[in-house]
Amino acid sequence: MAQRTDRQREFRRGYAGPVPADPEPFPAGPVPCVRARFVRQSCGGSYFAEALVDFLPGTGLSLTVEEDCGGPAAYARALFDGVAAELAGHPRLAPACEVRVAALRVHPVDSGERAFRLAGHMGVRTVLGLREPVPARKVDLRAWQGLYVTARLDDDGTLRIEGQDLTGPEYEYALTVAAADVPAVRAALGAAPASDLLHLLRRHSPEVVRRGERTWLRSLGIEPGFWSRHGD
Repeated sequence: MAQRTDRQREFRRGYAGPVPADPEPFPAGPVPCVRARFVRQSCGGSYFAEALVDFLPGTGLSLTVEEDCGGPAAYARALFDGVAAELAGHPRLAPACEVRVAALRVHPVDSGERAFRLAGHMGVRTVLGLREPVPARKVDLRAWQGLYVTARLDDDGTLRIEGQDLTGPEYEYALTVAAADVPAVRAALGAAPASDLLHLLRRHSPEVVRRGERTWLRSLGIEPGFWSRHGD
């Protein structure tokens, strides 16, 4: 009987089944902008933790925390510990992953290291398709120097981009992308199925807004619905 490798022994922690001879790499490719979230309210105590995480191919398992992520470094480390613990329970996987924490959302009372460890578990499960991702519903693409642009997803999958330009006479506009065309937007942004589309759109917002949202969508072969209004 062949001896197990150190990596296989690590996989066996918390797992009673056989260890596969050729574990699959995790992740199989870049999975950016995953929303790792754990929220629970009860009489015995409440938890709140939410993070925007990139799961990127790497060597072993490593943590990178972006500057100004919005929360204590200890919370990012706790999230990483949760990721590692969840992966240890999946012996068919060989972690080769850089866990990049882009942003943290923190509640002043209900957030803590335990909540973020549990959010790390949820992030891995989202990537593996073991639970439904929790999508953002609305994000700011720009809110600076008189130009305000937001993007949101309706329940039916329609993408809406709305803007207000106050740099001169007031100008408002709205773009509508049908749900059938949203996969083309996702593909252009390199979004994996588990990625949060709106957060990824926000990450690319400087390029999209600079080019013009309507022009950018047309370059993808999408003709969006368009409405506009000039102020008096």
